[in-house]
Amino acid sequence: MSQKSSSSLSSEDNATQGDAAASSESEVAIVEPDPEPEVLGEIVTLAAGDTLADVLAERGVSAQERFALSKAVSEYKDLRRLRPGDRMEILLTPEEKGKQRCVKRFRLVTDEMTLVEIRHDGHCAFTGSLRPIKHDTYLKSVSASIDSSFYLSARQQGVSRKIFTEFYNMLSARVDFQRSIRKGDTFSVVYEENDCRPLGTIHPGRLLYASLTHMGESIGYYRYTTMDGFSGFFDEDGQSLDTQLLKTPLSDGVLSSLFGKRKHPVLGYTRMHRGVDFSARYGTPILAAGDGIVEWAAWRGSFGRYVKLRHGNGFQTAYAHMSRIAKGMRPGVKVQQGDIIGYVGTSGVSTGPHLHYEVLRNGRQINPSTLKLPPARVLQGEDLRRFKERIKEFQGPIVGPPDLLHAQLS
Repeated sequence: MSQKSSSSLSSEDNATQGDAAASSESEVAIVEPDPEPEVLGEIVTLAAGDTLADVLAERGVSAQERFALSKAVSEYKDLRRLRPGDRMEILLTPEEKGKQRCVKRFRLVTDEMTLVEIRHDGHCAFTGSLRPIKHDTYLKSVSASIDSSFYLSARQQGVSRKIFTEFYNMLSARVDFQRSIRKGDTFSVVYEENDCRPLGTIHPGRLLYASLTHMGESIGYYRYTTMDGFSGFFDEDGQSLDTQLLKTPLSDGVLSSLFGKRKHPVLGYTRMHRGVDFSARYGTPILAAGDGIVEWAAWRGSFGRYVKLRHGNGFQTAYAHMSRIAKGMRPGVKVQQGDIIGYVGTSGVSTGPHLHYEVLRNGRQINPSTLKLPPARVLQGEDLRRFKERIKEFQGPIVGPPDLLHAQLS
């Protein structure tokens, strides 16, 4: 902003004013006007059952414009994932008798802490942009007892659905939440909350610590980034939550057949089933169960399209009946845990879309469901020392500037 000129002059200015006027035309100070403040729109909080189209219709926006705006927003945000309590800003043209209102600007904060901004371009169309949003990050700590339901107990303490889901998924490999949780068990979480300035909304950030005490026994994990850049959760001894192999190498699937003797669904006689089966939709991505090297990626008899990986510590994994093998999969290729190696299908001898999954140790198939797997990582040396020092921040009341704690665990 430019400084405004002053109408008063000092004595020195008065003495030289005449000379300046005689020698040249008087200079005129040009004062730029202050920029007009941005006009804010209406802040709308979604209620249960609301859609963006409903909100716009209630405000007199035409069906054509509602459709165009929804289409523009959906390029940045899945509108099916809008939830009660989500807030958005809508700037509309003024109400005029006999005219439908138009949307001049629409704003929405995504879960990824970016701002979706849609503007009317003046030619019956909308243009959008996505940019990082200014926000303040704080830490929130919750500790509580479980009453009738773990989910309800967490929600009653203000834990967001996002954080609860991450907590649940994180510990589900260690705890049978459906059968084991009892009234009186306790849980603790520490996570980030992001206060977004434009809309005044609070969005959950990263989960930093989670623990559960069940029948007097506690398990807890801390987020930590190693010196070589690996970010994950570790227990207080520095052992990672992630195991060497995934027990469920699918993005979505249901266990449908166990390891052991069974009557073959196609051949009709009883024989050993040396793996487990997961029913899943045709084309569901199949994930590498662990870091490893591809040993086989081709058709293999009754297994159909088949991939076999070699991992450390004498482990191998095999995946059968794929609809197709992922591009680039061939013997010798290195993969990382979670990489897509193929897609669910029904190739070979199969009754329908599913994944047949095997784990082998020293060349022999073993039951993946009962296998106790080693941690994917164990912190050592300087990494372990740094980790031990930094988790002290969470062993007791959380005090101190949130940004300090944030930086220490980043």
